Amino acid sequence: MSKWEFLIENYLYNPINIDQRDVLSRIYFLKMVKNRGNKLFWVTLIILIIIVFFLYQKNKSQPLTPKQECESKGGVWGRIGLDQIPQCNLPTSDGGKICTDSNQCESVCIGEDENSVSGKCADFQIVVGCHARIEHGQAQMLCVD
Repeated sequence: MSKWEFLIENYLYNPINIDQRDVLSRIYFLKMVKNRGNKLFWVTLIILIIIVFFLYQKNKSQPLTPKQECESKGGVWGRIGLDQIPQCNLPTSDGGKICTDSNQCESVCIGEDENSVSGKCADFQIVVGCHARIEHGQAQMLCVD
């Protein structure tokens, strides 16, 4: 029995304190590194390097820009109204639904003209321009830029 086998058999598997086990496990690891003929060690090391490489490559992908993220959600990217800063205008899930009040819509309820008592929910969250906005069954002309 070699000195290494004796140390591992008598100390690594016997109830000794954690610090001694840690030292012995490090000694065993160093012995494996010194023993270049240990094929299992090298195969394991190569597999670990390959796994780490692929995990690194997976996490290396670039995050989406605000424009790409907006467009991936079906939104329209750009300047809206008089605002000079580009922003995302996302579609509403209830666009085109019949409504009599803006509280019934994700965005606003837009009528045909100022005499409308009902309208349709806006297709996008941000609505600019002049529209007949329906509130409590009554149209109010509103211009938003």
